[in-house]
Amino acid sequence: MSGPEMAWVPEPPAMTLGASRVELRVSCHGLLDRDTLTKPHPCVLLKLHSDEQWVEVERTEVLRSCSSPVFSRVLALEYFFEEKQPLQFHVFDAEDGATSPRNDTFLGSTECTLGQVVSQTKVTKPLLLKNGKNAGKSTITIVAEEVSGTNDYVQLTFRAHKLDNKDLFSKSDPFMEIYKTNGDQSDQLVWRTEVGAWGWGEGGRKGRAGETRSGVTSSLCLFKVVKNNLNPSWEPFRLSLHSLNLCKASLTLTAPPPLPSQFLVYDYDSSGKHDFIGEFTSTFQEMQEGTANPGQEMQWDCINPKYRDKKKNYKSSGTVVLAQCTVSHDFAINFDPENPECEEISGVITSYRRCLPQIQLYGPTNVAPIINRKYSVLLVLTDGVVSDMAETRAAIVRASRLPMSIIIVGVGNADFSDMRLLDGDDGPLRCPRGVPAARDIVQFVPFRDFKDAAPSALAKCVLAEVPRQVVEYYASQGISPGPPRSCTPATTPSPSL
Repeated sequence: MSGPEMAWVPEPPAMTLGASRVELRVSCHGLLDRDTLTKPHPCVLLKLHSDEQWVEVERTEVLRSCSSPVFSRVLALEYFFEEKQPLQFHVFDAEDGATSPRNDTFLGSTECTLGQVVSQTKVTKPLLLKNGKNAGKSTITIVAEEVSGTNDYVQLTFRAHKLDNKDLFSKSDPFMEIYKTNGDQSDQLVWRTEVGAWGWGEGGRKGRAGETRSGVTSSLCLFKVVKNNLNPSWEPFRLSLHSLNLCKASLTLTAPPPLPSQFLVYDYDSSGKHDFIGEFTSTFQEMQEGTANPGQEMQWDCINPKYRDKKKNYKSSGTVVLAQCTVSHDFAINFDPENPECEEISGVITSYRRCLPQIQLYGPTNVAPIINRKYSVLLVLTDGVVSDMAETRAAIVRASRLPMSIIIVGVGNADFSDMRLLDGDDGPLRCPRGVPAARDIVQFVPFRDFKDAAPSALAKCVLAEVPRQVVEYYASQGISPGPPRSCTPATTPSPSL
C-alpha cells in the first residue's frame, strides 16, 4: 500500500473441504416507508439455519434514505451441494442506529435455500411482514455467483487529468465507477471511488445518454467525491482479481481472453442525476503490463461517445492515469504500511481487534514475503497450510544466518504436516537446492493441542526454543556474553518519626 488511507475489500473466508465459495449480491425494490417524511435507511441481515437454530452470518452495508437499494457488499457463504442450507433475509431500517430487525424497524423478510439461489442464479421474492402478509409491493432480489480460481488481490491507484467541466459556476466533482462483465453480458458494479467531501448520490448506473443501464435500480447512498477539481487523485483501493474478470482458468493458454472491465467517470450532482463525463475499458493484464516497471504509469483517453459522434474535432473528455497496479497477499494489521509496527503486546492485540472485523482470513498462505522482512522474533498465526512452501523453505534457510527466531502457531483443523517439516525437529531443514539451515530457528505449535490448557502452557511451548536459538546465533558470530551487570538495590527511605 502507498499514499493515503487504503480502502479495503474484505477477503473471503477459508473454505471447508468439499465446499465451494458462493457470493450473494442483494438488492431490494419498493421498501415500505416508516413515515411520510423520510425514506428508510435499509440494511439486509442474512441468517443461516445451523444446529437447529438461526445464526447471523453476514449483513450488508446501510444505505441512507433509500427505498430501492442496491447493496455493494458481497455476502460470502460456503456452499455444500449435498446439503440443504436454509437462508433468511431480514430487511430492517437502521435510521435510529438499530442493529437488528425489531418490531419498529422491520421492513420485511423472505426465506429460501442456498441451493435454490445457486441453481437459478437470480431469485426475486416478495418481502413478508411478521404476520405473513406481503410488505406492500416490496421485493428482494438475490444474485448468486459460485466463485473459483485465484484469491489474489490487486492494489490500484488512479488519477485523472483535464476532465470536462460539467458545472456552470464551479468545476466538476468527479468520481469513477468500475464494472465487470458477467458471463450473460450483464454489468456488475465492483467499485466506486471514494475521495474528498461527503455527498449524497444515486447508486445505479447511468448510460451514455443518461438512461439507467443493465436494469440496475437507482438508490441513494452515501459516498465521497473530489470537489471542484478537474485533475482528481482518487484514494488507492484494493480489489480481488475475480472482480476484474480474472480467475485461474483464464490464465491458461487454451482459455479465452478475460472480458475487459469498464471504467466510467461522472460529475457528482447533489440531486443524484450525475453528469456522465466519459469512459474507457481495460483488462487486468493490460494494466499490469502498463505499470510493470518502477515509476511506469498507464493512461487512457476518457471518451464520451455522444460527443465523439456529434463533435467533429472531439478528441477526449480528459485522461485517466493508472499510477499503481500491484498484486499483494499481505498487509499491515494496523493498516499503516508506512509504520506497520505495534508497540508492545497490547498494541498487537489492539491492532488485531481493529483489523479482524474488517477482513476475512483466506489463502494463499504465503510466508516467504513476511520472513524476508527480517523481524528479530517473527510470530506467524495461520489457519491454513503454507501455499509457497518452496519459497518459505528458502527464506528460512537464508534467515537462519540472521538474528531471527520464527514462531508459527497453527489455528484450526488444517493439515499442518508441512509446518512440522519447517520446525526442523526431525533433521535440519533444507532449501529446494539442498542447502541446509545454519541453525534451527522455527518453532511450530498447533493451537488445538492447547485449546483447553492454561494460557501459561501455550506460552511455555511457544517460547521454549527461543533462548537456545538466541545463544546459538551469538555463538556462531563469536560473540560472548558480557560481564554480569551489578544490580544496585533501591534504597528505602527511613520512616519519618
